[in-house]
Amino acid sequence: MAEEKLNAAKPATDDSTLDPTKSARLGAYWGVDTDPAKVQPPAGPPLLPCSAAVTSQLAKLGTRLSDLGDKPSKQLINWGYAVCDGSLRTNYTGPMHVTPPQLPYPDAPLTA
Repeated sequence: MAEEKLNAAKPATDDSTLDPTKSARLGAYWGVDTDPAKVQPPAGPPLLPCSAAVTSQLAKLGTRLSDLGDKPSKQLINWGYAVCDGSLRTNYTGPMHVTPPQLPYPDAPLTA
C-alpha cells in the first residue's frame, strides 16, 4: 500500500524539492521481498551482488522473537542495506554523494 501511495503522488518539482501547493512525494519504497532486479541504480556503482534466489528465501523467514542463526541474521542485515541503497539510488533524483557501497557483513554474501 505504501508503494502505491508513493507512486500515485504527483511529481515533485524539477529540482527534486517538494512544492507545498502540490501533492508531491519524494522517496523510495522497498520491502524484504523486493526483487533485486527492480532496484538497479541507473548510474553510479551497481547494486551490491544479490541473488534473487537468496533474497526470496530471506523474505520467507518467519517473523519471531527468536534467534535466526548467525548467517541468516547477517544476510538479512546485508539485504536490508543493499535494497535500501539500491532503491534510494534508483528512485531519488536529487543530488546525492555516492560512495561505493559495501556490505556490513562481507562474510554473509547474498549470492548463491
